[in-house]
Amino acid sequence: MTYTITVDNFYIEHVEETDYPTTTFHFTGEVVIATDTSDIVYYGVSDFGSGTKSIVIPKKGKLYKNQTLVYEGRFTDKGGYTGKCALYYDNGNKQYEGHMLNNRYSGFGRTYDTDGKLVYEGDWVNGLQYGEGSLYEDDLMIYTGYWFEGAKNGKGTDYSSIYRIYDGEWKDNMWHGCGKHYCEDGTIIETTWNCGQKHGIGSIELPNGHFRINCEWKYDVLMYQGQEVVPAHKIRTTRNRDTVIV
Repeated sequence: MTYTITVDNFYIEHVEETDYPTTTFHFTGEVVIATDTSDIVYYGVSDFGSGTKSIVIPKKGKLYKNQTLVYEGRFTDKGGYTGKCALYYDNGNKQYEGHMLNNRYSGFGRTYDTDGKLVYEGDWVNGLQYGEGSLYEDDLMIYTGYWFEGAKNGKGTDYSSIYRIYDGEWKDNMWHGCGKHYCEDGTIIETTWNCGQKHGIGSIELPNGHFRINCEWKYDVLMYQGQEVVPAHKIRTTRNRDTVIV
């Protein structure tokens, strides 16, 4: 038999309490009381004055570790984190807010560093960045685009603290595929990339507005400087990625 009650600052006799001899857990919120203990991973035991021991399973509320809030949200029937929730560092700052499934980040969520600054905002699957998301450093966005199994993969844009660095395709956190590199001096390099290196045919847009077309790189080395074009000419890229003047 099970039933739900609301508790305040309830002491949790955690099943792994012997592993944390100096740690205490308390819970405030809704709990499920179960008299049938079969196949239940429990968080606490109490008789609530009835003289009969019952299993106490958190359902929804706030979990405290040594009187410090560490989790706020819903729990599974086995005590796991699930649904919309928030995790907290020991200093009280938020560590994560969003959705979880089976104790892992899943769905949309945000992570923060110990100082409370945003680190990542976007989609998660099984605890890893997966889908669209943005990465931050010191409150500045340094990447926005697609992720796969925790790494930048697909279309994305890389930023420094003051300007855009790269816009194009990624693979395993490296520039890989077609993309544009925006240099600090205003030069724009458009070519194909291989594991972070320029490798293929492309073009260079100079700060004065002139272009060099049909340039060729191999493993980040410029092998052929191509042909310079003044701004008055129109440039078109052919289907085989050659650049021609029209």
